[in-house]
Amino acid sequence: NMASPRSRSLPHSKWAFACLLISLWLVGIQGAVRVAVVGAGISGLSAARTLVDNWPDYADKLEVFILEARDRTGGRIHTMTSEESGRIGTVGPEVDMGAAWVHEWHSTNPLTTIVQTLNLATSESDDDYLQVFQCDEPTSCSAVSDTQWEDYVELRDDAGDVADDAGADMSLWTAMAGLDSDGMTRDSPLAQFHMARVDELRTSGSMETLSARERDISKGFGPGMVREILLTNGFSEITDALRDGSIKLNYGAPTLEVTKQDSSSPLDVTLETKVTEVRHGADGVTLLTEGGEEY
Repeated sequence: NMASPRSRSLPHSKWAFACLLISLWLVGIQGAVRVAVVGAGISGLSAARTLVDNWPDYADKLEVFILEARDRTGGRIHTMTSEESGRIGTVGPEVDMGAAWVHEWHSTNPLTTIVQTLNLATSESDDDYLQVFQCDEPTSCSAVSDTQWEDYVELRDDAGDVADDAGADMSLWTAMAGLDSDGMTRDSPLAQFHMARVDELRTSGSMETLSARERDISKGFGPGMVREILLTNGFSEITDALRDGSIKLNYGAPTLEVTKQDSSSPLDVTLETKVTEVRHGADGVTLLTEGGEEY
């Protein structure tokens, strides 16, 4: 899998509520408002879904539509179907090419609420069954009995101390230069395995850009270490539900509420429409696209 966005990143954007209040204020002044959401990733879909679901009385006055540059919805969430994977020579079930895990499965995690409401099939990711192989060559691999996780944690903590002592932030990669934790350095294969598997995977960032001072990635929804959940049929089930309207969202105050709907109300999404410029004028906001269209 490619790097997976943190599960708390964008499942229910606060911007949706702000956008909603502004939209309703404009409706009161102008009588009708068009709201364009740029991007059909999980944040854009959530924002549009919130606007459409919560004030049906304004349905004839509030036009909400999404402009998406790609030829699909989901953004960085993309589940490759078995049919699609077969075209590139692989065999097997659905494969998530982007986000894959619901990190920190907990009642306060909005994604947990959505998955449970939709009753999606899940499986737990358990490190007790993890087997790491180190390969000197593609055909020469040996099982690793000790992944030296504790050494990596110490290496990462020492990098944070370097940044703290310097009084200025720097990347984890830069701060790790020259450090050694019981023989492990930033160039050690196992160190780079942990970098990719933990730091980069969980933050969707690279070691060259991740902060050495703000390195605690354990802060999240639940107390301490909690379950890590995979969606058996792929993460796109969530974004598909937001797009098609099989779930209804409240506006997130004080907490997110998700309701399963039998009758769908699909969002208005225009694909392959890349917004390249936003212009503000006396008559409002105009969006310009790569294809020359104006909205």
